[in-house]
Amino acid sequence: MSKWRKIQKELIEKSIRGEKLDIVQKDVNYGGLAGTIYYKEKTNPKKGILMAPGMSSNRYAFGVLAERLAEYGFLCLSIDLPSHYLDSSRFTLGEVSERITEGVTILKQRYGMNRIAVLGHSVGAVGALFANAGYSTDLEQRIYSLWEGTAGIMEREAVLLQKNNTSEAVQLNQEIGNNYTELKELIFHSLKKGIKEHYDVTCYIFLAPPTNCKAAIPGLRLLRHLPQKWLKKIFEEFLHKPLIKQLYREGNPAKYVPEQDPRYVSMQMFKTSEPHEFLEYFLNMKEPTDFLSMIENIIQFKHRDDKISFFEYYQKTYLVTKPKLFIYGTRDILLKPFMPFAKGKLERLYRSCGNAEVYHGSFSHIMVENPNQHIGFVGIKDEWVTELIMEFLDKNM
Repeated sequence: MSKWRKIQKELIEKSIRGEKLDIVQKDVNYGGLAGTIYYKEKTNPKKGILMAPGMSSNRYAFGVLAERLAEYGFLCLSIDLPSHYLDSSRFTLGEVSERITEGVTILKQRYGMNRIAVLGHSVGAVGALFANAGYSTDLEQRIYSLWEGTAGIMEREAVLLQKNNTSEAVQLNQEIGNNYTELKELIFHSLKKGIKEHYDVTCYIFLAPPTNCKAAIPGLRLLRHLPQKWLKKIFEEFLHKPLIKQLYREGNPAKYVPEQDPRYVSMQMFKTSEPHEFLEYFLNMKEPTDFLSMIENIIQFKHRDDKISFFEYYQKTYLVTKPKLFIYGTRDILLKPFMPFAKGKLERLYRSCGNAEVYHGSFSHIMVENPNQHIGFVGIKDEWVTELIMEFLDKNM
């Protein structure tokens, strides 16, 4: 029996006997960040774990895993994502990434953690991938429109050159150069910010991050065309109520209180007063590959100054080299690894992030002992998954 399995066995036996494990669970609020810390009483942990939950969950979804990791000697800070529970900010990947970065800063400055791991589940894992690259709301709002605009100008330039219209092509070439310089500056400051703010993050754990977040909500493209009242009804009847019933069966560990404001559309812990705006964003939301591919393209695209050494340095010595653990379930109905080619696509994405350990087991998206359980609030209770996480943290922290 490995030492991590032995630790888990002792924790589970204590839980069965009803012991409290001497774990302190304390809700905290720092500015726009709302979360819960877990640590073992009468200890002075120096290693921290920032935990980002998945879509529709909140900070309490990590309760079991956070208690196990706290018993092992870590201080865990589990946070709410934007538009979830006590965080009322608008949901965007830029906001999610900023929350994760804020959490890392709080672990360093408020709790004195000198070594930190970032752990994300599902959409929280996607946000963690972006946060590692210094992603932000400002960058998200500016960079993609600039990149797509530049690509359009390049197509126009190619057409003009085919027609030997060199004078207009030269003007477009100048515009491309200006856009490229602005793109480089944006990404330069983003990556520099990521290096600075995540310097003390020694490793990342990504649990079931999707290659395509849009697949997480079925029928998304059809829903966005419905009137508000029908959209609200569908959300409540098919996406909200079944989850809440299961939540109550589990004893309401999320501290859920029914929403009284009729303007809001809810999906368990997620809520929005602008459902159509949320659906439009979700449908057009960029995936990690979009941003990382852009960086790779800029590395390849050399225009005028021929100087992009910082991007190459960042990608090869920072972004790619930090240890990463990816875990997913073969029965995950959101990731669909049982579908043709889906498993290969998942693992290619994970390994493309560099220095990655990838594991899969016979469990669902929420990673509990019952592989056929697909709905539940408190997840990540599979003992083998916890063992993999403990072993990975022990090796890299």
